[in-house]
Amino acid sequence: MKKKLLIFAGLLIIIIVALVLVKPKKERIEESIAIRTPVSLQEPKIPKYIEAGTVIESNINEPDFSFSKSLPVIQRSKGSPLGEEEAVSIATNLGFTSQPIITKDVSEGTVYLWSRTNDNLVIYGRSRRIEYGLNQAPTNVINKQLSNDALIKISEDFIFKKFLSPSEKFVFSFFTFLKSVGPPDGFYQSSKEEASIFQVNFSPIESDYKILTLDPRSSPIYTWVLPDGTISKAIVSKGIRASFSEKEYPLKNYREFSDSLEKAVLVSLDDGNILLSVLPKRDVQKITVGEIEIVYLIDSPDSEVIQPVFLLKGKAKVQGYQNEVSALLYLPAIRNP
Repeated sequence: MKKKLLIFAGLLIIIIVALVLVKPKKERIEESIAIRTPVSLQEPKIPKYIEAGTVIESNINEPDFSFSKSLPVIQRSKGSPLGEEEAVSIATNLGFTSQPIITKDVSEGTVYLWSRTNDNLVIYGRSRRIEYGLNQAPTNVINKQLSNDALIKISEDFIFKKFLSPSEKFVFSFFTFLKSVGPPDGFYQSSKEEASIFQVNFSPIESDYKILTLDPRSSPIYTWVLPDGTISKAIVSKGIRASFSEKEYPLKNYREFSDSLEKAVLVSLDDGNILLSVLPKRDVQKITVGEIEIVYLIDSPDSEVIQPVFLLKGKAKVQGYQNEVSALLYLPAIRNP
């Protein structure tokens, strides 16, 4: 009898020890899963340049609010910071032969700069962002009446040959046609027929929705093509690996959109020609929204999760301007508890 009790006690101790050892492992697994697939998301971080209280009205009716009830987020990862050897290789592809000027930036880490009489190149190491541009637009540009396909092909060839490796992928997304009205007014969106610059926007992933930066006219990869086919500017975020999450997140319905309209953040005025960062905060007196679409927003070079947001288009009454000007706003689209 005593022997049976000892055997039973021994088995009981083994079971207790096993439970103690297994439980932490299970908790770690559950915790890991919770990190990978969060129940809720933080709202995108969008700089706010105007004070709360600006009147925002909507002319969008419920029948026009026809969107999916839920969408995935885009999970993004990028490679290690872009080093000097890779930066010099890119510069060499563009014909720069001098050594770069190297500076340090608090948010961007190491920054590499090249400049010549006609063009310049800036490469941000931490975000792997490349900015190339002509110092001055050519004069007497011949309009070759380039087709949309030709504009895409010219841009793709330039980006692949100058910036990307064969393994890096990107796809055409949309056009932004810009008309130059000269300083100090800058560029305004126009039809293709009136445009002096064809902005060709690309996406790092195939998507039914635009993927935009804090500049609502631009994707993370784009070129400016002149009417004669010259590339006058190229912005490339290099080494982005992106995929859609398996989990979908519920989006705001029409009532929730209307109730949260006051939280919309103004990101562009007058096609970007009014600088929000220097505009007196109370000069924007009223905004009337008339159009809406869903886009994915990259709110930071370090963003690992790209969320769907509402892009709102309308008109704004701004102090000091006789006529209303165009206004673009972002509003978080995911319904958070």
